[in-house]
Amino acid sequence: MSPQKRVFSEQETSEVLQKAAKLQEAAADAAYTPGITRSELDRIASEAGIHNKFVEQALGEIQTTKPKRSWLNLSEEFERVVDGEVDPDDFDQILLDLKPVGHRHGLQQVGRTVSMQTYYKGAVCQVEITSRKGRTRIKVKSVPLMAYFFSLHPALILGIVAGVNIGARGPWLIGCMVFFFAMLAGIMGFSTLVKKGHSSAQALVDVLEKRVEDHTSQLRENLVKSSPAPVVPVTEAEQLQDMPG
Repeated sequence: MSPQKRVFSEQETSEVLQKAAKLQEAAADAAYTPGITRSELDRIASEAGIHNKFVEQALGEIQTTKPKRSWLNLSEEFERVVDGEVDPDDFDQILLDLKPVGHRHGLQQVGRTVSMQTYYKGAVCQVEITSRKGRTRIKVKSVPLMAYFFSLHPALILGIVAGVNIGARGPWLIGCMVFFFAMLAGIMGFSTLVKKGHSSAQALVDVLEKRVEDHTSQLRENLVKSSPAPVVPVTEAEQLQDMPG
């Protein structure tokens, strides 16, 4: 069936719109504006024949901050969109006190997008901020790098070394058991640290969202204060009073 005549299901519609938005964002289209306001959401629902009361009900039932999860939930990506634009020269104020993880994953800025890997509360997080068309999109993704090096990696080395040495000097079954319990402890530790990384990423995206909100609010206040006072026209009576004699 021709796509022009096809009727799409609600799930297909959601997937198509999300994919189209990502493609347009990746293409750096000048007309692209991150996020959707509540009024825009109501308009889209109305055009689709969905009553506003069911939109209200859906917003109350769903978790709007649900993260995007990777395979085996090794990483989670949290996303926020703030109504306000940050000048690229001011990105350093938003990323204040955040240190990059080495030179390879250091601070990178392309146009109105800045990205970096940073340590936050004992975890490695991938940060990306894009600001354009009056809105700022913040993405923070947990990276299970530290979790691996502090749990699975030492457990694997310890299990192999201890298991081989014990198996060489005594029953090989005991060596296998030592390796098994070392890996079990490593897996449990890895799982705990991965969850901590998810919590750190969520905490960081909340911090960055607050910084962007405060920064853009301050800019609006400064703009209002610096705006010239409106010129009040002088009435004819006032002009006559100012005339000499």
